[in-house]
Amino acid sequence: MKIKFIDFKLKKDFDRIVVLHYCHFIILLVLLLVEFVNGYIGMFGALFKTIFFIFIYKMYFKMMKNFYYTFWTFSFFILIYMLIGFWQGLFTYSYLPISWLYFFALLSLLVECYYISSPLYYPRVSWWEYDFRYRDDLKIEILAGEKKFSGRLTDIRRNAGCVVLFESIKTGSIIDLKTLEGNIELVAEVVSKRFNTLGRGIVYGVKFHFNKPDDRNNFLSLCRFFENKKSSNKKSKYHKLDERQEHV
Repeated sequence: MKIKFIDFKLKKDFDRIVVLHYCHFIILLVLLLVEFVNGYIGMFGALFKTIFFIFIYKMYFKMMKNFYYTFWTFSFFILIYMLIGFWQGLFTYSYLPISWLYFFALLSLLVECYYISSPLYYPRVSWWEYDFRYRDDLKIEILAGEKKFSGRLTDIRRNAGCVVLFESIKTGSIIDLKTLEGNIELVAEVVSKRFNTLGRGIVYGVKFHFNKPDDRNNFLSLCRFFENKKSSNKKSKYHKLDERQEHV
């Protein structure tokens, strides 16, 4: 499920993410060399770890490039490894250069995760919620040129959002987005496109434009409305569950 990019700025941002990805990979390889030279690991251990890291990072890069959600699982375990290495550098080896290298590797990974956690790349998905009444989304209308579509806004963060439609819109299109509840209107640009499984619609990453003075306020209102809707759905769901348990 690859994302289709069109926006040059978005490609530029993604190139920065790739650089950060290779940055912590190279630092980890340098760390293996430093640990081997200083006698903290043997030749066999260093060779085994080097082959292991090359294999893991090959899969890790593929996940990041294709935007698989398993990227976050790999990121978590690599983060744990870096934290353990940082701790060992400080207290086990008492060798500050190792701690500093692990610190820079950690920093590279965290900055990469921050950049890539945008709805343009990884929209939040309520995959565990099968009942559409309690999904974390808003019903919206999309006006693209002279065509009007019905869809859902499933995520909104960091001046961007995720829109799910069953119709195809060209990446690069400027769209008018309007919520059916609250009647909040915004202008956005389609900058990424993810083809989902059959029956689930096409997932679009949209970047909101703030050309008018009121656009920023409308965006903040939409963020608040979205969060209130999520909270209301959660309360409603638990209320229904409590009612069912009382009738059992």
